Amino acid sequence: FNPDEKKIFLVPGKGFVSKSQCVWRPFKSELLRRCCQLEVLQDHYSRFGADVRTALCTSWIRECPETSAKALCESLIMAIECARVDSTRHLPGKPSIPPQEA
Repeated sequence: FNPDEKKIFLVPGKGFVSKSQCVWRPFKSELLRRCCQLEVLQDHYSRFGADVRTALCTSWIRECPETSAKALCESLIMAIECARVDSTRHLPGKPSIPPQEA
């Protein structure tokens, strides 16, 4: 996270976030999706049509976190950390994932 980067995207329930904290769509893997700390804009902005996705993904944000080694590594680290903690705990704001789905 770059503290000098302007927070320009409104994410309902989270407020404004910077472009480095956003992707258009989530990881394909359910485990990585739950462990990823990036905000998914598709959920909020897809109702405005494909032109919005094209504009955002061309100039502002990554289309998916799979194209970022940093996002992948951070999500994997989060998954490892979650596996180390008490099984009754989980990420704030995200449902826990049953072991058979991991």
